[in-house]
Amino acid sequence: APKDTAFYRPYIDVVWNAFGDERVIYGSNWPVSDNAADYETLQRIALEYAMSRGVEATRRFCSTNSQTAYRWRQS
Repeated sequence: APKDTAFYRPYIDVVWNAFGDERVIYGSNWPVSDNAADYETLQRIALEYAMSRGVEATRRFCSTNSQTAYRWRQS
């Protein structure tokens, strides 16, 4: 599988633009994803994409959107 974030950008754009910064949540398909690439590569691609959307979008993607969706709070 390609390891360059740019390859996946058009596909991720569709999802991100459909749901927006406030509804996209980081998740993985590990260990099934090991068939395509190692976990480090897949996480790098996801995070590079998120970071290209900005600091706030990345924070939401990695943390606060899941707090809202799953109604969990840090102690």
